[in-house]
Amino acid sequence: MLKSSFMSFSCKEWDLDTILAKAKEYGFDGFEPRVESNHKHGIELSLTKSEREQVKTKCEDSGIILSCLATSVQYSSPDDAEYRRNIENCKQHIILASDLGIKLLRVFGGTIPEPKIENRDRFFDKIAKGIKECGKFATEYGTTLSLETHDDICRVKNANEILQRADAPGLSINWDFTHSITNGDVPREVYPIIKGKITHLHTRDAKYIGEGNPFPMKKHEFHAPDMYKNWEYAHLGEGDMPIKELMQIMVEDNFDGFFSLEQLKTNLSPEEVLSKTAQNFIKMREEINKSL
Repeated sequence: MLKSSFMSFSCKEWDLDTILAKAKEYGFDGFEPRVESNHKHGIELSLTKSEREQVKTKCEDSGIILSCLATSVQYSSPDDAEYRRNIENCKQHIILASDLGIKLLRVFGGTIPEPKIENRDRFFDKIAKGIKECGKFATEYGTTLSLETHDDICRVKNANEILQRADAPGLSINWDFTHSITNGDVPREVYPIIKGKITHLHTRDAKYIGEGNPFPMKKHEFHAPDMYKNWEYAHLGEGDMPIKELMQIMVEDNFDGFFSLEQLKTNLSPEEVLSKTAQNFIKMREEINKSL
């Protein structure tokens, strides 16, 4: 069954006890901690072995699953020392995820340096080499890397190409489908490209405030800097993003991973955003299941 989760960007000031209690109260299945972002959940590399065991036990007792460890690791730095630091940082977070019983680790491909077209092939190989090394390491710890459709890898076809170039175990895709849609992907058209490779979903909903119909959106090979121009926050399922359509695609294919809210910018309280998200998600999931 498609499960619900949320990232700590929606509740940056909440500690872990509050997060777990609220997640259970609102009806979420999981929680996704974003690391190295000064969020107050406390799940960071600095945790000692005993503290990691305490966090794992606390989450297990709550019934709330740690759905994914969201890192900011990326593999496109032209600086080789920075590139290696990202790889080693990823490995340390893989160990942290394993200690906490987290099965997925979110990573980014990164931004291709200018001129992007000329650098594409070389840096796609560099990204693939980095995630290949980390993917193999992840399998040793019972964890899988989930490459997000993000930065210059927003398009599904690019994320898939990176995985093909890497050709290694321990790799999958985190389909942030609103990123891919705003860069030109049409969900039912691109889904077959990554079917069976998706382990996690990220989303946010938004209302279009520009003129006319925004769809289909212009196709960009790389990240469009203004991809969210003329969009403003909306509760999940109440905006113009095809949230329910994508949920249906995944439910039809018996996807049993997490559909995780990554809401970065809103003036609303965490309580309002998360309670409404859970309520609308559950309603849409029930409607989809009844229609099948």
